[in-house]
Amino acid sequence: MSTHQRIGEFLLRRLRDIGTTHVFGVPGDYNMSFLEQIEADPDLSWVGTCNELNAAYAADGHARGGRPGVLLTTYGVGCLSALNGVAGAYCEHIPLIHLSGSPPLHATRDGLRLHHSLLDGGYRNVHRAFAEFTAYTETITPHTAVEVIDHALLTALRTRRPVRLELPSDLSHVEIAVPTEPLDPGTPDGSTASEEAAAVLSEALAGARTPLLVIDLPAVRRGLMPAIEAFCAAHGVPYTCTVPAAHTADPDASLYLGLLPGSERAQQKFRDADLLISCDLTETDVTTAGFTLDYRSRPHVRLSADAVASGTQVFYGTDTADVLAAVSVP
Repeated sequence: MSTHQRIGEFLLRRLRDIGTTHVFGVPGDYNMSFLEQIEADPDLSWVGTCNELNAAYAADGHARGGRPGVLLTTYGVGCLSALNGVAGAYCEHIPLIHLSGSPPLHATRDGLRLHHSLLDGGYRNVHRAFAEFTAYTETITPHTAVEVIDHALLTALRTRRPVRLELPSDLSHVEIAVPTEPLDPGTPDGSTASEEAAAVLSEALAGARTPLLVIDLPAVRRGLMPAIEAFCAAHGVPYTCTVPAAHTADPDASLYLGLLPGSERAQQKFRDADLLISCDLTETDVTTAGFTLDYRSRPHVRLSADAVASGTQVFYGTDTADVLAAVSVP
C-alpha cells in the first residue's frame, strides 16, 4: 500500500524506522528547509555543533552506542569540513548516515554557478570526493526518493559503512507517493548460503586438531562477540583478538588467549594451528605484527560481513552469526 508524504518527512520516517533518535550537524542555507522538518518531529532531537567535523565525530560516537549516527551538513564547504570524520567512520566500520542539503535540483541540472560550489557548473565533484569513504552516495530526486533513501539506509546497516545522501533544498517539502510499510532493517535472506558455509566450516573443523579463531574489530562492531564466544565454547575452539579489538573479549574466559600479537599463549597457538578461523580480519601491519603472522600457509576460513571464504570457495550473502550457530562437528 502507498500514501503521499513530503520527501523530507519520509526521510525522517525511514530514519525513525531504523532507530534514529538524534541528528547532529550545522545549519546552512541549503538544509534549512529540511532542518525545520527535523525540529518539528517530536521523536527526533537536533544537536547543533560548532562545526561539521565535530558533528561528524559526534554522530560517529553516537553510532558506537548502538543507535544510527546521523549527520546533517550543508553543501560544499559543509560537506568537505565533515569529510575527515566520515572517512574515520569508514575505517572504523561505523554506519554513519550523512545527509547534505544541496542546491535546488533545477540549478544543478542547469549547471548554474552557485555559492558553495566550485563555480564551474559541476555538481558531482562532492560525490566523487566522498565516493572513496562511503558505501553509497547519491542525490535524492522526486522520482527516485523512495528507492534511494531505502537503499542508502539498508546499505549503511548491512555494510557497517557510512553512506551519503544529498537532499536538494527545493525538494524537502515536495509530496510524493511512498509505501506505508516501515523499513525492515533485517539482512537479506542468506539462509542457503549460510547453511552451505556452515557445512564447509564444519568439515574443516572436524579435520582440525589445533584450530584457532581470530577476532578483528569489525566483528565486534557488528555485535558478534556473543555468537563467537558461544561457538568457541560449543566446539572447544580457543580464540584471540587482534590489537584493534583489544579489551572486547572476556579476559577470564577459559578459551580466550589474549591479544595476537602480544600474548605468548596466543602466538604459540597461532604457530601450532592447523586451521585458522578469522572473523572480519583485515591483514594490516597492526593485525599481523608487521606482516610477520602468516595467515596464508595453512587452511583458513574467513568470515566477513557478507561472505564466507574457504580456499577457492566463496559463499556470498551469509550471516556470520547464523553460520557459527549452524556448525555441527561429529
